[in-house]
Amino acid sequence: MLFSTSAPLAAQDSVQVLLELNNIIPKVTNNYYLGDAQIRVIYAQKAGAPLIYFNMHDNENTSADAGWQVLREAGGKLVEVQHTGERNISFNVQGKKYQVDPNRIFTPTGIRKTLETNSRFDPAAAAEVEAFSTALVNDFGLKRGDLVVALHNNSADNYTVKDYLPRGTYARDAASVNFVAGSDADDFFFVTDPGHFRRLKSEAYNVALQNNATVTDDGSFSVFCGNFGIPYINVEAEHGHLETQKQMIRAVVRISTTR
Repeated sequence: MLFSTSAPLAAQDSVQVLLELNNIIPKVTNNYYLGDAQIRVIYAQKAGAPLIYFNMHDNENTSADAGWQVLREAGGKLVEVQHTGERNISFNVQGKKYQVDPNRIFTPTGIRKTLETNSRFDPAAAAEVEAFSTALVNDFGLKRGDLVVALHNNSADNYTVKDYLPRGTYARDAASVNFVAGSDADDFFFVTDPGHFRRLKSEAYNVALQNNATVTDDGSFSVFCGNFGIPYINVEAEHGHLETQKQMIRAVVRISTTR
C-alpha cells in the first residue's frame, strides 16, 4: 500500500529548519509505503538555481551532504530518499520479501530486472514498485522539464567514466566520452544532453553522454529522462570525495544559469 502527498509541501509529517547564513530552508519529510516498508522522502527548496537535486541511494551520504551544502549556497530543489541507510529497499508484499534498487525502478523493464536480480519477480510486487516510482516522479515534479541533477557515489575503481570508453563495460550506452588524462576516473558526469556534454568537456571534466538510442534499459532515472527528453546530469563521485563533488555540483549550477 502506498501513501503519498499530492505535492511535496501539501501534507507534511514533520518540518525541520536549517539555518545557514541567516537563510531558512524548510525540510519537509513525506512518508511513503512500498509494501510494508516505510520510505521517507525529504524535500527542500530555496530560490536560485533552476534545477532539482535527486539523491536516491540511502548509503551514498557524501553525495547527499554535497547536495545539501550547494543547495544552501545556490538554491534549487532537493529530493532525498531515506529508508534504512542501505542502497536497496527491502519490503514485503503478501508475506513475501522483495528487494529493489531505487535507481532501477523507473521503467517497466527495469522494475522486472531489479526484482529478478535482488529477489524475484511477482506482478503484485511490481505493481507496488511502479506505484512508488510514479509517485516520486509526479509528487516532486521530476517530469516537468527542469534539469534533474542526480547525486551518486561509487567505490574506488568500481564504476568509472572509463567504463563508457570503447570496449568498456558500458560502451554501448554512451554516444561520446571525455576522459581527462591523469584525473580520478571515479569522479565524472553522466548526461543526457549534448550541450551539457560539450560545456563540461570544455571545462576539462570527465563526462559521458548517454546514447538514448542504444542505452540498456535498466530502469535507471537516466534512461527515464532519455525516454522523455528530460535534461539530466548525474554527478558521480567516489565516497568521501566531498569537496570534489561540491565543486562538480557548482559547475552544474554554473552551466544551468549561463549559456
